[in-house]
This record gives sequence, structure tokens and C-alpha cells, in this order.
Amino acid sequence: MQQQKTRSIKGTLEFMAPELYTGNYNELVDIYAFGMCMLEMVTCEYPYSECQGMGHIFKNVSQGKKPAALYKVKDAEVRSFIENCLAPVAERLPASELLKSPFLQKDESISVPPISVSLVEVENVTRDDEQSDSFVFRKGEFLLKGNMEVTNPVHLWLRFPDPYGGFKTAEFPLDVAKDTGLSVAMEMAEQFELAQGSIEIISELIGAFLLVLIRYWRSCVAMP
Repeated sequence: MQQQKTRSIKGTLEFMAPELYTGNYNELVDIYAFGMCMLEMVTCEYPYSECQGMGHIFKNVSQGKKPAALYKVKDAEVRSFIENCLAPVAERLPASELLKSPFLQKDESISVPPISVSLVEVENVTRDDEQSDSFVFRKGEFLLKGNMEVTNPVHLWLRFPDPYGGFKTAEFPLDVAKDTGLSVAMEMAEQFELAQGSIEIISELIGAFLLVLIRYWRSCVAMP
């Protein structure tokens, strides 16, 4: 049976497979987008953030040039899995084949290593009343707290400096399947009139939280 194809185009440019620009594509574009999501999660870096504008991104994607973040992934197994997702459409594996990847197989021998995120201090806090772990992440005057419960969305609490003096706090849900640290940080910046530097810090804190939340992931990125 031939794969059904469509000609309508919709999506986020950085996560769109090259064949989307031709208007002739199938469900393998979702595999490509999943690979980009994986890349963002393990590097805490938005794909193609090195590009200068949408035109630059379009040129790199259409020419098959991979995001610079891909080359920061040091774990060979993780990088290979992401590269399989981002392969040209003729070589890209379907979900049924990707599920057989050793990377996705449960390995009881894997222990959770210390999480190292640039300049982010991580503190484990146990709440005896609920017997559930929570983690506190600090960077400068910013503080993020989140529970490790296996639920989606997860609920986070953030304390941050008010541009007009003092501090503000915000509680918000994070959909781990849809939200990114950058998208949440940009929404908060718009709501609370935060500076660009605050966006970067909040995004990094949420990225650190996601790395801890995914308990069975290996430490596969060397953060500068």
C-alpha cells in the first residue's frame, strides 16, 4: 500500500522536514519533527538558533544542513537515533522501525548520573507528606521548583526578579509533549515584561528540569 501524501503546509519552520516545502510529503515528516524535539530536549537549545532569520533557516533546512546543536550531542547512541530521525526522507525510518532502536529499549543497568547544566544549581528536596521527590533549580536570583511525578502536564513554580523591584512568583503547567523551555519563557516574558536575559535563564532552568524528569536518560551533552 502506498503512503498517502498531502500538499498543504503547516508547522514550525525549525521543525519542518525539507520535503514539506515541496508540498509532497507523508507521515515521515512527524519522525523528522520528533527528532528535532529530541535534539532540543537533550541540548536545551532550539534547533537552528545559530541562524539569522527565517530565510537563513529555510536555506539550511532545504539544503539538508543539520542544526549546529546536533554536533553538541556527545553520546553516540543518542546522536545516531536523532540522525536517523533527521535523515533524508528516502532513508528515514518509520516509527515501527525506530521503536526497535536500542536507545528506546529499557536497560536496567542504566543509573541516573548527576545532571550537569551550565551554571544551574540543582537541589533534591523530598516532601515527606506526599513521599514524592521535587527538585529546586537556581540560577542567580531565579528559582524553579518542580515535582518528579509521572504526570502530564507537570506543575512548576517559578520565582523571578520583578523588573520594577522585588520578586514575583508564578505557577504554571508544563506539557512535556508540546511545550518547550523557550516557548514558555517567551510567554512569561510577554506577560511580565521580562528582559531577553530573563528569557534565556528561564528557558535554561526548564531545560534542566526536563533533563532530571527523564530519569532513564543518559547524560549525553557536554555543556560548556
